[in-house]
Amino acid sequence: MSINASILIPVYNGVKYIDSCCSSLINSNELLESEIIFIDDGSIDNSLEKINLFKDANKSHNIIVLKNEKNRGLSFSLNKGIKAALGNYIFRLDIDDCWVDGRLNSSLKYFKRLNKINENYALLGTFMKGKSGKKYISPIQVSNLYQLIFTSCVFHPTWCIKSSIAKKYTYEMESPFDDYYFILRLILDNYQMFNIPEYLVIYNDNYTKDRITVRSSSSRNVNFVIIKFLIIKFIIKRILFNYKKHFCKKNLLKQIRKIIITKAEFKSNFFLSKISQIINTILYKIYFCVLYLCNYYYYRKILKENDNEWK
Repeated sequence: MSINASILIPVYNGVKYIDSCCSSLINSNELLESEIIFIDDGSIDNSLEKINLFKDANKSHNIIVLKNEKNRGLSFSLNKGIKAALGNYIFRLDIDDCWVDGRLNSSLKYFKRLNKINENYALLGTFMKGKSGKKYISPIQVSNLYQLIFTSCVFHPTWCIKSSIAKKYTYEMESPFDDYYFILRLILDNYQMFNIPEYLVIYNDNYTKDRITVRSSSSRNVNFVIIKFLIIKFIIKRILFNYKKHFCKKNLLKQIRKIIITKAEFKSNFFLSKISQIINTILYKIYFCVLYLCNYYYYRKILKENDNEWK
C-alpha cells in the first residue's frame, strides 16, 4: 500500500492528552492510507505504554512508535520522525492538540492546485481553533522575507510539508526558534508557503505548567527583536547596496544562529526583556492589522474568484 502522508506526533509526558489526540485521529476517515508516527522523547510517565496500547487496539491503521532513550527535545524528535517517514507529505501534530477531520484531504487538494501555479510551494499551514474557543489566523500567502519581521507566519502544529523538502532541510534549531529558523531558510531559498483559511487543528491554548508544548517568552523576547533587526538590515542591504545574494544569505543565517545559541545571555536582563516585549507587542499589533487586510485581498481576489478551481 502506498502511503500518501505521514503524521508526526512528538510526545513528552503527555499521558493526559493521549486519549483526546488519538481519538481525533481514529475518528477521522481520511487516514487509512497514511502512517501515524509517534516519537516518545524519553517520557517518564506512562505515555509510551499508553501509545503502544493505542497501537495494538487499532490494527487497521498504520501506527509506528519511535523512542528516544533520553529526552532530546522537539527538533531532535521531529528529525527522527522525518527520517522514518515514508509519506509524500509530512504533517505535524502536537500530542496536546487534536486533528480535525478533513485536514489531510484539504491540504492535498490545496497542494495540488498550488503546484499548478508555482512548484515552489513547499509548506502549508491552516488556521487553528483553541480549546478555549479562541480562533487563530495567519497570513494566507507567505513568500516574502519582510513577513518574518512580525512572526513565523505558519503555526507550527498545522504544518504540512513536502517530504522531500523536510528531509532536505530538517530542523537545525531547538524550540522556540525551530519553526522560525526552518521557515527563514525556506524563504531565503525562494520557497513559498500557504495557510488554508480553515480551522483544521484544535490547539491547546491552556497556558499552564502542564502544557506539553509551552514556550517561555522571557527567554526569547530579546533574541527575536535582534533577529528581526538583522532581517531588516539584510533586506535594506539587498535593495540599496545590491549585495551578492548568496553571501548575504549565508551571513544572515550565521548571525541568527549565533543569536539563538547565545540566547541565555539575555534571559536574566529584566530591562532588555521588558523593552523587547514592548517592541514585539507593537510589531504584533501592526502585523494583525496588515494580516486582516492581506487575507481579505487573498480571500476575495484569489480564492473566491477561482472558487471552482479549488474544489
